[in-house]
Order: sequence, then structure tokens, then C-alpha cells
Amino acid sequence: MIIKDFDGDGFSEAEGDVYLDGTSADRDDTVYPNAPEICDEKDNDLNGEIDDDPNLQSEFFTDSDQDGFGVEESRYKSCFANSEIDILFQPNKNDCDDIDPSVYPGSL
Repeated sequence: MIIKDFDGDGFSEAEGDVYLDGTSADRDDTVYPNAPEICDEKDNDLNGEIDDDPNLQSEFFTDSDQDGFGVEESRYKSCFANSEIDILFQPNKNDCDDIDPSVYPGSL
């Protein structure tokens, strides 16, 4: 019996190249059992978690007044900054007034 590795990552479906829900991961060579996790919105290592390596994640902070500066109290870690209606997320925490967009570090 020949077992085909369609994406050339060294794993076939029979060798575990499947997602936890049972669907095939054998068409993407960045996804296989115990693969290194990369920030690509995929479950690269097939552990059921997407982009879950904390070493790859950055800190982001809410920027309610959209002045380009976030606040430390709103810290979260992720590979990508999330966006919500009227709230942006920034990779800095230096805003001293997150209600007034004219008040930020360096403003006069």
C-alpha cells in the first residue's frame, strides 16, 4: 500500500496530518504534527490552537481615542492586533489620556 504525502511535509493523513476535527491538513506543507507554530492564523502543529506560541506573540494595547497610543491596563498578547468598532489596538502603552485624541506623548 502506497501512502501519499500530498504536500511534501513528510506526513500523510495516515501519519496524523489531520486537524482535530478530522479534516485533512495534507495540502499545506506548513501544517503537520508538531510543526513549528508561525503567525499565519493556522494550527501549524495540529494541537487545536491557532498561533498559540507565546514567543511569537506581541503585546497590544487598546487605543480608544485612536491617537496611535494605547494604555497599559488593556494589555493582551497575540500575533495580530485585533480591531473592534471604534477601538484600535497599538503595540505601545504610552497614552496618558485615552479619551482625548489630542493628548498623547509628544503632543503640545
